[in-house]
Amino acid sequence: RDFSDEPWYVAGKDESRNVLVATQGREHPLLWSRALCTETPHWLAGQPPADSFRCTAKTRYRQSDVECAVTVTETGTEVTFTEPVWAVTPGQYAVFYDDDVCLGGAIIRAPIQPPAG
Repeated sequence: RDFSDEPWYVAGKDESRNVLVATQGREHPLLWSRALCTETPHWLAGQPPADSFRCTAKTRYRQSDVECAVTVTETGTEVTFTEPVWAVTPGQYAVFYDDDVCLGGAIIRAPIQPPAG
């Protein structure tokens, strides 16, 4: 099989099978997510604005803010973006904003991939 000169990226891992999933090229669909779940967040005001709310979020340093809907759960949050976000990475932070005001943040547990269709 021929490979291009595009860089390779880790797109996921399956710990139960001891498999690392790698893809080639920045635009591969496995590198983009429309949703994620987090660990328990830290809210700067001491509590979330509501059980469910809209705001913007960043999952990477210097990333543009992305509009999202946040639902607070017993174990963290579920975040759904209005557009796909590149390289949502477990262990990194999702940080939530209301305009320029930081609401808080949480460690990303996992991207949520849409069902294969």
